[in-house]
Amino acid sequence: MKKQLYTLTIISLLGLSACKKTLETAPRDSIAASEALTSITGVSSLLNTVYSNLRGTGYYGQSFKINPDIMADNIYPIPGLNSNRLITNSVNSPGTHMSLWGLYTSGINQVNLVIEATGNVSGSQAEKNKILGQAYGLRALFYWDLVKLYGYNPQFIVNGFDKGVPLVLKPTPTLAAVEF
Repeated sequence: MKKQLYTLTIISLLGLSACKKTLETAPRDSIAASEALTSITGVSSLLNTVYSNLRGTGYYGQSFKINPDIMADNIYPIPGLNSNRLITNSVNSPGTHMSLWGLYTSGINQVNLVIEATGNVSGSQAEKNKILGQAYGLRALFYWDLVKLYGYNPQFIVNGFDKGVPLVLKPTPTLAAVEF
């Protein structure tokens, strides 16, 4: 028993002393934006990601279509029958509807990355124009939806607020990696 304990201790010490450096691996599900957006394929892939995100529950998959009806009492979520989803929306809890702001501004940032990178990649002008046209259209759609949700209503100006949403035309540096 004592011999096995010594053997186990020596093997453990050798195993722990063998690693001098921390193992660093690159993530497999994302790459740096500076690497991803260097080709027309990478820019097109990011644009496809933006389209894919529109199907999510935060965009047109659920929230954008159902929240106005819940807030207007046109439909009622039934507690217990739908996993208690959307209950906070029906009572208009503070901050419940703010998740859409983050989703749309993230989409705008991704589209801004596409627009900025398209001018720097090699490819035919027809391909670039196709990507830019789609990107400008998506950015306009995001802003249209944001203004409908968070902009002022001309019939109900509150405390002199008569603005829409901030217009951001350059990508922000907070997006360190692009996920595909």
